[in-house]
Amino acid sequence: MTITKTDALNLIDALNEWYEIVEPKELENNEIGLNIERYESLIFKLHLIAENMKKEGNKIIVNNKGLNLND
Repeated sequence: MTITKTDALNLIDALNEWYEIVEPKELENNEIGLNIERYESLIFKLHLIAENMKKEGNKIIVNNKGLNLND
């Protein structure tokens, strides 16, 4: 799946509204849903996409700096 910069910005906006109205759930690690840790991770990754990051394997490159992603 490809997410464009515009897609990422739209998702960030929608998730920010969701956060204000619904808020993250309390979840166990084996449960499906969006808790605060997953929300923050998702927002972080979307911001990287919006800032034109490059991905090389499990490493992302933003402004020539590598960051490891643990999915």
